[in-house]
Amino acid sequence: MIKFFKHFSLLTGAVIVFAGSVHGQEEKPVERMKELEPTKLMQGEARWLAQALQRAHYSKVSVEKVDPKEFLETYMKRLDRQRLYFLQADHDRYLKTFLPTIPTYLKQGNLFPGFRIYNDYREKSLLRLKWVMKRLQGEFSFDDDAIFIADREKLPWPKNDKDADEIWEKRLAYEMLAEILNQIELGEDDNATETEDDNATEDVPSLPDKETMVDYMNEARKRVTKRYERWDKNVREFEASDIQELYLTALTQMFDPHTTFLNIKERDKFNQSMHNTFVGIGAVLTDEDGFCTIKELLPGGPAEACRELEPEDVILKVAQGDGEFVDVVDMKLSKIVELIKGPKDTVVRLFIKPAKNPTDRKPVSITRDRIKLTANLASATIHDVPAPEGDRTLPVGVIELPSFYGAAPGEAKAKASDDVEELVAKLKELGVEGIVLDLRRNGGGFLSEAVSLAGLFISRGPVVQVKNTDGKIRKKFDFNPKIVWEGPLVLLVSRYSASASEIVAGALQNHKRALIVGDKATHGKGTVQSMIEMNAPYLHALKSDK
Repeated sequence: MIKFFKHFSLLTGAVIVFAGSVHGQEEKPVERMKELEPTKLMQGEARWLAQALQRAHYSKVSVEKVDPKEFLETYMKRLDRQRLYFLQADHDRYLKTFLPTIPTYLKQGNLFPGFRIYNDYREKSLLRLKWVMKRLQGEFSFDDDAIFIADREKLPWPKNDKDADEIWEKRLAYEMLAEILNQIELGEDDNATETEDDNATEDVPSLPDKETMVDYMNEARKRVTKRYERWDKNVREFEASDIQELYLTALTQMFDPHTTFLNIKERDKFNQSMHNTFVGIGAVLTDEDGFCTIKELLPGGPAEACRELEPEDVILKVAQGDGEFVDVVDMKLSKIVELIKGPKDTVVRLFIKPAKNPTDRKPVSITRDRIKLTANLASATIHDVPAPEGDRTLPVGVIELPSFYGAAPGEAKAKASDDVEELVAKLKELGVEGIVLDLRRNGGGFLSEAVSLAGLFISRGPVVQVKNTDGKIRKKFDFNPKIVWEGPLVLLVSRYSASASEIVAGALQNHKRALIVGDKATHGKGTVQSMIEMNAPYLHALKSDK
């Protein structure tokens, strides 16, 4: 049986809205890690994806028509966005080696180019990070005039190792200086006093004394070193499935910016954001120096209900039901999360070090349950605003909707439109004279929820129309004559309002039902995606050679 399925979000319709070395010193080579390789299952998934893109994507274009140069450069950019590890010679070599064969590789599902480039990147990264760790132990001077451009995304690749060393010298000096200035500013805030000098035009912070400056430098070195230690850990923990996702997403986004290949971990995150729920214990976890630490217990979750866990408790081991404990110290956080999550109503056991008594150790058994992310649900507040005429104020209800979420499988409620309808009813009971629907930070969600929500404020009529891959246009109507609010309605949007938010704004504007207020333009996403699960029998045939 296949342990997991791969998914990718596929664009299926166009929407029409009604509206090196350190200063010459020789370095010992970093111990070479075993190169990551694709499995036969991954190759089969990549081949299936290539076929699915040609059959189901709106553009109906074969992967063989993808611009190989743009594709390779996009992939390199996703690996090394700030152009700090690859050299110009690496870029040129990859183009020369793979340009003639990329179309064939993509059609066959051959992931060799992606893995070859990544393995080179990992080796270069680890060498550079070793260089960085040593360089951070040295001295830094800020007496010279120098210019460093922090965002190198559009700058050329380094010409050679010497050029790369110079870029990194400036980068580290920039980061050290930034950390020192942050400490100076905090020190000024702590020592700030009121002044009666009305002629003062500008507050100029005084430089700290020499001893304090040494302390600031040491603290800055500590912080920057820790930052790069985390990056080194991230590079070492990258897995073959992560490379596959990175490479295939670079491919899908050659078709459009919203078509994405999702491995099982990313699929779960996507579903969590769409439904605002997940099955687990209800704890926010973080990695602190290799120890999995509980940062927060979600209200109403099993972790809070068991009353045996507290924030800052450290999870040392995890076991499934009555199974053996697995040591999770120094384990990748995403892997620990996978161990703790599981089917609803099953038991997970945690072996913890309590924050209140660090010398103690104890096991805690928790039954997994579905957790609702209440912080991401629709919410409402009432504000008193001055009336246009007279001295009185008007009570106005503001409903903030973070996304157009849908009900989780097996649940009838917890949909965006249901929650907004309930909030409107409560606001009416409290006597509001106007409602503001805030979609300024709403990036979209379920198309069906956009139609349902628009229908809360209009009697009947079209909301949006979608042009399918076959060229046919189908209209999405609100057929429910019920209107939950007939009073004044304002809809707030911003440049972050996208997709379903734009559909609702366009529909309510088209029906002359709401006043649209906000930025000059919204995000501008006029597409609809479908989640397509890979063919399970096809992948099952490849399972023996994963």
